[in-house]
Amino acid sequence: MNRTIFRTTLKMWCSSAGIISLCGLYFLCLLGYSVCNILFTEWQIVEPTFVNTFFLLPFIFALGTGIIGKDISSGVLSTVFSRPLARTKYVMAKWLALSVATSAIAIALALCEQAVVSVTFLNMPDVNLCSTIAERISLCFGLSATMVGLSSLFAGNKNMVVWCVLFGGMFVLTQLAQSLPSMYFGSYFSLAWMAQFTPIVKAIGEFTTSICLPWLDMTMVANALIPSAATILGYSFTVFLMLTIAIWRMNNLEVSYAQQQ
Repeated sequence: MNRTIFRTTLKMWCSSAGIISLCGLYFLCLLGYSVCNILFTEWQIVEPTFVNTFFLLPFIFALGTGIIGKDISSGVLSTVFSRPLARTKYVMAKWLALSVATSAIAIALALCEQAVVSVTFLNMPDVNLCSTIAERISLCFGLSATMVGLSSLFAGNKNMVVWCVLFGGMFVLTQLAQSLPSMYFGSYFSLAWMAQFTPIVKAIGEFTTSICLPWLDMTMVANALIPSAATILGYSFTVFLMLTIAIWRMNNLEVSYAQQQ
């Protein structure tokens, strides 16, 4: 990992008033929602819970959009690569910067939630703070790899557009594949033949979802050994695949810049 790229990326986010304002406002809204949820559970006399892990997606999207694509479209990358810098270290620095920044936000939110729980409930019930933090960090590191991989393939901010198309398109396609075969349009028109393609579409949808949302469900990991191993293996494969794609893309860009000179 190149420390200069790592620090520069973090400083860029910290110096952006727009990013700081949006992330700060969303953090306060999310914390307020969590506080209301905890207070409501106290009134209902049930065990308190933290907010859903996927509420952290806006933070990752705000920081990860165009994380490499902006350097490609602006021409900064050719200047960076003119120095003795390994392309692998550049990719790893970008990935770690995004992962660490979003993980810090995730940990801060979890600690604030735990503080509210500790103050509200005198008996301090177990809300699985450690597993919640681990689950959120897994999402931050996993989705950061996806954002870096897509951003290396598409210039500018297009990695966010591609992510939305992949996730939204496969969700709609999966729902259609499950519902269309059972629809009845009359005796002369039937879509029952589409049922044979449902398992294939479902498998493609699950693979695409694992690419778009790589994370570890700590509940499933803790409750079963075999699904735990499969889940961790799939998660690791997704992170490795996206980072490998980004490194391969950066190595190809090195050749193209040399040809232009």
